[in-house]
Amino acid sequence: MSQAQIHAERYGKLGIGFTRDFIMNKGGRPVIYVPYDPEDDGRLLEDSIRNVFERSNHNAEIHRSSKWIMVHVKRMSNGKDEDYYDEIEWRLVYDECSTHFTSGEDKSVHRLQFEASDIKIIIFPDDKIKEKSLSDKVIRDYFSKHLPIMAALEDCCNF
Repeated sequence: MSQAQIHAERYGKLGIGFTRDFIMNKGGRPVIYVPYDPEDDGRLLEDSIRNVFERSNHNAEIHRSSKWIMVHVKRMSNGKDEDYYDEIEWRLVYDECSTHFTSGEDKSVHRLQFEASDIKIIIFPDDKIKEKSLSDKVIRDYFSKHLPIMAALEDCCNF
């Protein structure tokens, strides 16, 4: 929550929080951070993953596995003023074999399946939107048996 303001500026002002166990059980993993501009001999991890991926076209299982690793690699910064290493990011990535996602009519959109009890916190852009959301019948019904912590973005400044 102490990073909520920074995350909101980069990614949007609505946040939904789950436990780490929930994300791990759905296949989520932490991001592997690599330097933005490493020395030539400091790219062993990135180069190794890329080499396996590029040379594995003939082996679908290895190609899929190396692609899975690649989506969990992120630069520590953008080479300017933004540092991502402090985000401690976890990713939950769609895979054809995953049973944790649903697809609608548009097969390119995949939605994570979860229950109200899986949500631990919702961070709203502000109090007005939080109150408006809580007055919505569909949202009230959805959270009738489990109400997560609900905070406005400005509330997170104190953590």
